[in-house]
Amino acid sequence: MFVFVLLALAYLVIPPLFFILYTSFVEERGAAAGTFTLAHFANIVGSLSEVRTLLWNSLIFSVGSAGCALGVGTLLAWLAERTNAPFRTMAYVSAYLSFGIPGIVKVIGWILLFGPKAGILNVAAASLTGVFPIFNLFSMPGMILIEGLLWTPVVFLLMATPFRSMDPSLEDSAAVFGGSGWQVFKRVTLPLALPSVLAVLILTFVRSLEAFEIPALIGIPAGIDVLTTQIYLQIRGGFLPKYGEASAYSILLMGLVGLSLIPYYRVTRHTHKFTTVTGRGFRPRRIDLASWRWLGGFLLLLLPLVQVLPLGALMWASLLPFAKQPSAEALALLSLRNYSTAFADSTIIGSILNSLMVSLAAATGTVLATFVASWFVVRTTIRSRWTLDQLAMVPLVFPGIVMGV
Repeated sequence: MFVFVLLALAYLVIPPLFFILYTSFVEERGAAAGTFTLAHFANIVGSLSEVRTLLWNSLIFSVGSAGCALGVGTLLAWLAERTNAPFRTMAYVSAYLSFGIPGIVKVIGWILLFGPKAGILNVAAASLTGVFPIFNLFSMPGMILIEGLLWTPVVFLLMATPFRSMDPSLEDSAAVFGGSGWQVFKRVTLPLALPSVLAVLILTFVRSLEAFEIPALIGIPAGIDVLTTQIYLQIRGGFLPKYGEASAYSILLMGLVGLSLIPYYRVTRHTHKFTTVTGRGFRPRRIDLASWRWLGGFLLLLLPLVQVLPLGALMWASLLPFAKQPSAEALALLSLRNYSTAFADSTIIGSILNSLMVSLAAATGTVLATFVASWFVVRTTIRSRWTLDQLAMVPLVFPGIVMGV
């Protein structure tokens, strides 16, 4: 059974890596097709300024998105778990529901809200302030903000666990010995949560580095290219696909992702050093925010708000025959005609069925494979089980766009 699982994982992981390496070092067309070449990498080196811009944009986008998601998500997790702020349940429900909404759907919703020409909120703000657009979504700050908001629910749920499991007696002891609220947070609370903070920061950075929806839907129209969109453009941006250059850029992206995951493994390997050991059970104590609790509750409402706003914009647009700002005139045009047209199209029905089949098969296969692999790694003493462990981790280095190549 162990050998079967090992071979199955190897079959799924090794061929994509092999073909990416093979394509990047082989001439694609012409009389020399199929021969060894370094021309694809030479083309990248020849446009060094473009590569430098791609790397800079990718790093700025990833660092900014990770910082935004970590800052907002950690603050909301602390408010939900360690304070008496209201609307905690609503925040958790919206965070879990966010997993059921595809990222590309949210991005389209945000474009409808903050589009630079006819965004619903931009037009509404212009009528009040005279400034248009009040926020240009098609910019690097816009990309960072939306990517950060997409990852905020994930960070919120990941950071809620360490805050929930902290023994408040440690903070009480620090306060008894004269520590102020800020000193207690800086010297007790934050160090205990530090492994989780670093792990979540690196994870969101890597996932932002691999992101494609926002760079494609917002970055390409804005003229802001990152590595993932450059890979796509090498294949779809010209008359003939350039698989060699796309593979070379894919190797560069995988190298960045792999380097980023090294500190993640180091951080998660030493989390046991930050475990608190107590001799009795404890009940987490919530901090009384007094008159500030309603401000904390308002901040927690950001989680449901960032889910409702883009979905509301999509719903509004789907009920209209053409794009139109909310008004009494637009209300008279609302209908379900777009839905009846969509469901009358056999292609749409087939796409829905295909999506359901792929999702069900992928989820079932992934859960079964990882369950069996993790059982062999953790519960057996087979000497070569480390090979299975490392092989199962390799897909983390493969961004989705690279697997597509």
